[in-house]
Amino acid sequence: MLLLTACGGSKYDNAIDNVIKKYKTFLSERGRDTDDDVKRDNAVIRVYSGGKYIQFAFYNDGSLNYSSYEYYEKMGNDYEEMEHMPATGEYDRLGLYKKTPDYKEVKGKETKT
Repeated sequence: MLLLTACGGSKYDNAIDNVIKKYKTFLSERGRDTDDDVKRDNAVIRVYSGGKYIQFAFYNDGSLNYSSYEYYEKMGNDYEEMEHMPATGEYDRLGLYKKTPDYKEVKGKETKT
């Protein structure tokens, strides 16, 4: 199996792939099909604090409407989903929405922040 990374690779690729895989597992355990829309090249992804926090949302049906934002925090050597975070990506309790991300990609391509 060949695995391609976004835009030649970033130091956050493994972490991003890890949290998306965890999220897909979470959804599939609840009976949701994740094949069509839950993938890295259909997402807005932001990494903060040197990789401690990863925030992402997926485009719905390819449109500019996003799903709810999800947040993961690095705890030891792994990431865990953060609870009680805003679905809109604004006014989170950590103030991430006010910070410039260390890394950002849209639909699998790194963007300048």
